[in-house]
Amino acid sequence: MADIARMEIGGLICDNTSCDWKDMSIKVEDYAQYIGTGCPKCGECVLTQRDYNVVQTMLKVTGLISRVGRFFGVSVKEEDLVTVEMNTDGKGNITMDNKKPFDYVKNGGKN
Repeated sequence: MADIARMEIGGLICDNTSCDWKDMSIKVEDYAQYIGTGCPKCGECVLTQRDYNVVQTMLKVTGLISRVGRFFGVSVKEEDLVTVEMNTDGKGNITMDNKKPFDYVKNGGKN
């Protein structure tokens, strides 16, 4: 059984839509050192303070949801977790791309 919420964050992607630089080896724990750093390919900022703050808030909220779930004994099967890829745009806006169907949710929690 798994926590009802979990985030696995890592990697940075240049916010410049015409640049294809990304480094997926960067760990979220190291993000602070990349705030305001220029892209090695085009010079655009790879992580703004605003995006960093959004990520930190999302991690805190996810942690809180998980702790509340554990307190009440709520968990889900690992296979029922939904995978979503999320990206920020330098302005604190988030885009999401669903990587696993929401069948479990659409079916009212029934497989």
